[in-house]
Formats: sequence, structure tokens, C-alpha cells
Amino acid sequence: MSIVLVGGMDRLGSQYQKEAQKMGMQLQIFSQLGHNVGSRIKGADAVVIFTNMISHKARNLLLLLVDEARIAIDRRMAMKIMVRR
Repeated sequence: MSIVLVGGMDRLGSQYQKEAQKMGMQLQIFSQLGHNVGSRIKGADAVVIFTNMISHKARNLLLLLVDEARIAIDRRMAMKIMVRR
């Protein structure tokens, strides 16, 4: 399973990777949205957004990209989890 993580703390990136590997998942981490993030999330099975760690502008752009990629959105309090169905 391919997971994209947006936001979070940079210093915890290696811990996020270790936990994903334990669960048999491939994890891509973006602390900031780059120019071609849309093409990078298109193949993901799920997108996790730590909304309290990114700007409103980045959040809105990401939600638009996820909608275009047809990844379902499951809204949570501190983060948003989007899973491809």
C-alpha cells in the first residue's frame, strides 16, 4: 500500500518511515507542497494530512488535487485521511 503523508514534523520523518515499514506500507513524506505534488499523489492508495501542520492554502490545494485523483476523503479532527476506493 502506498501512503502519502503531508505535514507532520520533519524531525519525526524517520519514525514515520519505520512505522510504515513495520506495517508493510510505502510512505512518501511531504513537509511542504512542491511544484509536482499532484503527479506524486495520483498513484497513492491513501493520503494523510496533518492539517495543523500546513497552511490553509496548501490544505486547499491538496484537497483539490486529491479530488482530481478520485481519492475518497475521510475527515478527522486533527488530520484528514484520504483513501483510494
